[in-house]
Amino acid sequence: MDLKNNRKIVQKEIISDLLSNLLSDAISVEHQYFKGAGIKDLSMSEINIINAIAKDENPTMSSIAERLCLTNGTITTSVKKLEKKLYVIRKEDNYDRRYKHVYLTTKGKDIFALHNAFQEEMVSQVCDSAELMKEDHLIDLLSKLSGFVNDIKYKYEVEK
Repeated sequence: MDLKNNRKIVQKEIISDLLSNLLSDAISVEHQYFKGAGIKDLSMSEINIINAIAKDENPTMSSIAERLCLTNGTITTSVKKLEKKLYVIRKEDNYDRRYKHVYLTTKGKDIFALHNAFQEEMVSQVCDSAELMKEDHLIDLLSKLSGFVNDIKYKYEVEK
């Protein structure tokens, strides 16, 4: 019984280390991927904002801030920088001047496409070498992890 408990403790430590390293390394590696593609003027935060804009049907400063759990001020500052770098453009809403819509330029769309290529390559590395049963298991595990992250995210949003 004691050996079984020790094994579980060791497994949890291994999983903890793997997840921690994976999360920090994935961000670092993606940034290196962008630099290797010649994109040297963007931070990962700016790339995340570009991705949030691309995934939003009607991106406003507020919707981007909400999606990324950032303040409107932080998004405004970052979007202004992205606008100066010609990755996005901001336009006032036709009906309510308080709202600014944010759109990707061709240059911004290229960044989003590069991000998708990186994601696709990463997923292919996992899925191409996994058997179907292992993929189903991986999907289940990642769904549970995503659920945990979303629960924590929601908890802290509610407390704001």
